[in-house]
Amino acid sequence: WSWSEPGVHPRRAKLIGDTLLVPSRGGLIGLDVERGEERWRWRGEVMRRGLLHPHGEDRALLQLSGVEMLELNARTGEVLARHDLPRMHRITQARPLAGGVLLFGERGSAAALDLERGELRWHHAGGAQGPASYACAPGVLLRLQGRRMMRLDPDTGEVLWQVDAGSHGRAVCLHLGRAVVIGGGAQRAQTNVRSFLIEDGSLRHELSLDGYYLSPVRSLGEDLWLVIERGRRPVIEVLRGEELYPAWIRPLREQHRALTPSLTPLERDGAQQVLVQTAASQLVMLDAREGRPIWDVDAAPLMRAPQPAAPIRDAVLCLGEALE
Repeated sequence: WSWSEPGVHPRRAKLIGDTLLVPSRGGLIGLDVERGEERWRWRGEVMRRGLLHPHGEDRALLQLSGVEMLELNARTGEVLARHDLPRMHRITQARPLAGGVLLFGERGSAAALDLERGELRWHHAGGAQGPASYACAPGVLLRLQGRRMMRLDPDTGEVLWQVDAGSHGRAVCLHLGRAVVIGGGAQRAQTNVRSFLIEDGSLRHELSLDGYYLSPVRSLGEDLWLVIERGRRPVIEVLRGEELYPAWIRPLREQHRALTPSLTPLERDGAQQVLVQTAASQLVMLDAREGRPIWDVDAAPLMRAPQPAAPIRDAVLCLGEALE
């Protein structure tokens, strides 16, 4: 099936169960993912590029404004609750928390919202040092903004430590129990990788790679996956173990613009694989351990800004400028 409508934003679509939620200028639309038929439509104002996040098996969170969020049933479109938010501007990520959800804003604001009581547990206003990056695990919450990396207690919001993570920090992730910060170097064609102990934030390893960091960064078992641009060509570079030893490199097709590819980890027949989509319409499945291409095809209808794919039975729903 195929589906299209003026004013929709398919790049922000989210799959929840068997319902595909597609934001539009006029609200939110729920599609049956098996048939492509419209199930329901919620009409109202939605914050541009605000949060649309799956919560549980059949619920969705939708940011209406900088101070209000909607909770609804993803299958029926029924509005379950409205929640007041502290001033957070655009919320870029959400993570589950016992009885609630952690919310992360693009400007460093973070909050824990109790969905059962409709109450705010804690809130950090963030800073003015530019965009922020977050990483979460049970009992661990990291925020990188500017040069500062901070560890918070997800339950209380207490600041456990903060350190200088180095200049030009762009992303933080958790890898083998350590915090890894990806940043730029003194020149554009340089990427610095630093790892820190979770317990106290002390620096453990540091290395420099050739090329401009495009994102994303993913921790898959022992391997840390980075996407770096070298002469318009995105390159997947994998670092292995706590010491971050270089394991292998896989060049991808040249792109006309420095747009971020997407990485979707998948497990097929007991083997870990990764689906890679690029802005050059390349769709390639890689063996996660060795980086060996299993297949490589052209996916012209996706174009430009691919998002992580959503598994459906023995297939995947690829999200980009169009739905396929």
